[in-house]
Amino acid sequence: MNKKRIFMAVIFLMLLGVYALAETVVSTQGDFEESPVEKQLPYNVELISNGEEKPVIENNTFEGMKQNRRTDVIYRNRIKLENNKGLLWAVVDPVTISPKLNITSERGEIVPGMESWFKIYTNYSEFIKKWEIEIYKRGEDTPFINIEGTDIDFSKKILWTPPKEFFPGDEIEYRVKVWDGQGNFDETLLKSMEVVTEERWEKNTPAEEKGKRRKEGGEIYGRSALLIHNIPLDAAKVRFYGRDFEEDMKLYLGKKEIPVDKNGKFAFEEHFSPGAHILDLRIIDKEEVFHYPLEIEVPDKYNFIVGIADVKSGKYNVSGNDEILSKDHHYDESFYTDGRVAFYSKNRYKKYLLTAHMDTREDELKNIFSNLDERDNRSVFRDIQRDMYYTTYGDESTTYSDVNTQGKLYLKLEWDKNNFIWGNYNTGFTGTEFANYNRSLYGAKLDLRSRKSTPWGEDKNSLKAFISQPGTIFAHDSFLGTGGSLYYLKHTDMVVGSEKVWVEIKDKKTGLVVENLYLTGGEDYEIEYFQGRIILSRPLMQIVKDGQDGSIIKDDPLDGKEAYLRTDYEFYSTGTVDDDLSGGIRGGTWVNEGIYAGGTYVEGNDNDLDYTLKEADMILRKTRDTFLRLEVAESEGRESGSKFYSDDGGLSFREINENEKNQSGKAYSVKGKTRLSDLSEGLSDNVLAEGWYRKKEKGFSTSSLEDDREELNYGAKATYQYSKKLKLKFYYDYSEAVTDEKEEEKNLGAAAYYRYEKLLLSTELKGNHEEDADEKGDGFLGGIKGEYFFTPSTSLYTALQGTLYKDGDYETNDMITLGGKTKLGDKLRVDLESSQGSRGDSVQAGLDYSFGQNHDMYVNYLMSEDEGERGKTLTFGQKAKMGERYNVYQENQFVNSDADGNGLIQSYGLDFDATKKLRTGISYQQGDLDKKDDVIRRRSVSLFSSYDARVIFLRNKLEYRRDKGQDEKKHQWLTANRLKYVFNNEWTFQGKGNFSYTEDEVSNKNDARFAELSIGAAYRPVWSDRLNIISKYTYLYDLPSEGQDESVNDEKAHIFAIEEIYDLNEKWSLGGKVAYKRSMLREGRDDGNWFSNSTELYAVKGLYHIIKKWDIMGEYHWLVSRDAEDMSEGCLVSVQYHVNNNMKVGVGYNFTSFDDDLTKRDYDAKGWFINFIGKL
Repeated sequence: MNKKRIFMAVIFLMLLGVYALAETVVSTQGDFEESPVEKQLPYNVELISNGEEKPVIENNTFEGMKQNRRTDVIYRNRIKLENNKGLLWAVVDPVTISPKLNITSERGEIVPGMESWFKIYTNYSEFIKKWEIEIYKRGEDTPFINIEGTDIDFSKKILWTPPKEFFPGDEIEYRVKVWDGQGNFDETLLKSMEVVTEERWEKNTPAEEKGKRRKEGGEIYGRSALLIHNIPLDAAKVRFYGRDFEEDMKLYLGKKEIPVDKNGKFAFEEHFSPGAHILDLRIIDKEEVFHYPLEIEVPDKYNFIVGIADVKSGKYNVSGNDEILSKDHHYDESFYTDGRVAFYSKNRYKKYLLTAHMDTREDELKNIFSNLDERDNRSVFRDIQRDMYYTTYGDESTTYSDVNTQGKLYLKLEWDKNNFIWGNYNTGFTGTEFANYNRSLYGAKLDLRSRKSTPWGEDKNSLKAFISQPGTIFAHDSFLGTGGSLYYLKHTDMVVGSEKVWVEIKDKKTGLVVENLYLTGGEDYEIEYFQGRIILSRPLMQIVKDGQDGSIIKDDPLDGKEAYLRTDYEFYSTGTVDDDLSGGIRGGTWVNEGIYAGGTYVEGNDNDLDYTLKEADMILRKTRDTFLRLEVAESEGRESGSKFYSDDGGLSFREINENEKNQSGKAYSVKGKTRLSDLSEGLSDNVLAEGWYRKKEKGFSTSSLEDDREELNYGAKATYQYSKKLKLKFYYDYSEAVTDEKEEEKNLGAAAYYRYEKLLLSTELKGNHEEDADEKGDGFLGGIKGEYFFTPSTSLYTALQGTLYKDGDYETNDMITLGGKTKLGDKLRVDLESSQGSRGDSVQAGLDYSFGQNHDMYVNYLMSEDEGERGKTLTFGQKAKMGERYNVYQENQFVNSDADGNGLIQSYGLDFDATKKLRTGISYQQGDLDKKDDVIRRRSVSLFSSYDARVIFLRNKLEYRRDKGQDEKKHQWLTANRLKYVFNNEWTFQGKGNFSYTEDEVSNKNDARFAELSIGAAYRPVWSDRLNIISKYTYLYDLPSEGQDESVNDEKAHIFAIEEIYDLNEKWSLGGKVAYKRSMLREGRDDGNWFSNSTELYAVKGLYHIIKKWDIMGEYHWLVSRDAEDMSEGCLVSVQYHVNNNMKVGVGYNFTSFDDDLTKRDYDAKGWFINFIGKL
């Protein structure tokens, strides 16, 4: 059957599914309880109105205003107090829904037995019927305390008293859950707070700061920490704004207090259901309470459309050499008719929201509606180019696109939690271990999710399906952290917005993923799509420190895990086959509250790579803590023909997908977890057990796994809280990996932790088996640790571990550790530790400074000796929040190399907020990198600063990296800079400058180089809004790395443009533009002659408004290519008549002349045209 017929049939079935699965509208109306207060108002309230001049009754009482409102008030969403004592207005946004839910605690610290508080913020309180705060002990899954309530009032504290069971030094986690009337619930991310002593609480809270600290909650106001969102919102967002309120006034809108800043302004938002709402604005002024009614109307129907239809017909006469114009139908001396239809529409009907867009683009009239379902690689989706926008327009404006499409047509229908899209989308197949398929494609996608959810927040039923003609190639690049911020991707010419970027923390021995940290573009990294380059906002180190898992026995004096930068993206290639179809479906259902069944099927033919993925998964769940998850998957073929790995930031790559195209394989996973009391009432509530089994065959293909690697991992772990003082842990794990050789490791152990007043005693026994192609051995180790707390933040400890038994090639692992820690004040922590053992020695001294809940900085000094190699290292590190949606734990950690060059990377960094405006930082990395038969000695340093003031914003970064080995000696410089300077209310300057230089001193070649300088200025005079001047200069130079594709030529360019618009008077408007571009291309990579071309553009435009409906417009442009000795000029004159507000007719004459001194292909083209423009 024809592919296009199949394609359209699938689309029809998807649309049919949208119709069949649409649920009925459930509308809720808001209630208003009138205030019993009736009081003569001290000021008159001005309700901005177009009604009669005289009110129906007196307007000085609450009842009177209500009566007047019902009769002749038109603008009911604005209140103005007389004598400029306050102005409040509301703006209804009927198409935007952005729910927010958040919670905060008092200072992030609590004292056992001392009253504390929480605050909850939300902007959809009308839909919330009850809430619950869950308080956990760190590492536990069952809430220790639950606090419940109904109404949410941000101005009120939720009081509670931490129990005596909490010990100073413990970390406590909390979150809030909210429910609607139908049992759907939302919940926030977990947040943490520390248990401290009363003495430390008082010490950390000076008297002059206590009132300020307990004014509280401002850090969450207007911000969201939603993790799970299931409550359907048939609503619209209403924004309330206010100004000129006196400082000592208190404002309440309904039940919510409105925080007013020191300038008497506020901004406040809330979601309301469709219908009329009368809100009580309550003002407390000098202990008197006054009420004002504020009425808003939230529509359940809304239609917005803007569009244009443009038809142009005419005829050209051509003289001279018309060969260059022979392929253009405009110049064949016959009549031509071109057309374009474009519109954007946003429509809401009850709970349904439809976004539609079409742009046929200008073409022959007979062709404009053809191929509406096809995409254009070089069209809308790729229009975000370096030359498209000026650097600044001087008015703080931003651009936003509501339609993401490569094609002529875009449709998006949304209702409840469902949507249907025709355009660009992410496939969104996530949430499983082996069937994650999340590509950025163009085509149709259906996403259906039931309104009902399970008690644990999952959708009861879900279905996703997509179909696409990709037309692009999927790529996956992996980078080992280099200690720097610059990473070259394997491919250039990327699809804009297609990238997914994340940091993966991986166990060095087992290869298991410990954590994935997903990054946000613009916040955590910058990307250059055409050149294939990523610059991280923070350097990524190769080694990150192990988490605090309570382990006593250490495998090495210094342990750590590896950090990788992972990227998925789409790129364009000349060999791409556009007729290939890809499609897939992912669905699942909770048969009941305890059984879930799901499956995934993906089939693609991506650039001549046939790929099929089949997957099934099941969850058996009894409670949140007791579940069993099973998954089996099978793949045929390779998901991606481009899967590469780099350990030097993209200067060179190694393919990690070398299997044949017809490869196949299977993967299995079983994961279980239980709290014993969930299985039977007679079993202990204090035992938490978990187990896992994971197997991946060689040949199984997904983007994030190595196809040619066979993996097997299984194990179990159990913890038993025997009493408040004693905790036991038991564990077993086995890991096996086979690529060319087999590597195997087993661990079996048990640990006990006992706390008696200020003494914490720990002991651990561990059996360890290590095996690879060359060595095989077994060891049995024992360890004991004692820690004494002089205060909750000051302690001394010692740990002993010994090899009780060993066999084969197992290396003795005896060690003694002495250490201590203390906390000075609220922010500074000091740690000291020394380890001495058979596998090496180390001495570590650390300073940890906390800037706040989301950012910690530490400085460490390290002296280590490993098999006779001795070194000293100064290490800096950080834990920071990377992005608004999640907390990222990222540390710049130390490691030291052993005699074989397989050792560790030494790395450190420092962030310092010198002032509220100035922030600086430094990071450094050094170490040995084992690279085949050569040991690469790496050093890298990174400096950054950021200055943010009212009139100037400046951000700078400078990095240096050096790799030295037997066969290579490379060094790399990188600097990235941003500047914005508001000279005054009229002048704004903005610019950026990026430069990188990479050189191999052995081969004496440039490995890579790029430079990008862009400076923009805008003049928007205050004395006259009739004049606007904007300008921009850009310099570009790019020499791709040799590891990148298409790294054949160097290129560079200078671009300058200035544009002016001036309204002389009501009739005359003049505009002008001057632009210059000099582009250069070298015939070879970093070698050969440069070929250049300079282009100049001069243009003027004038518009004269003759009378009411008549305009005359003239335009002249002159384009000169100096090196090619070409020149073209053109003149256009037209007269336009406005038939009405939606229709315009124009008649004009166009003249173009082209002169070519080299080839003598001169021509003149001139002709008339008539133009019809209709608009909505």
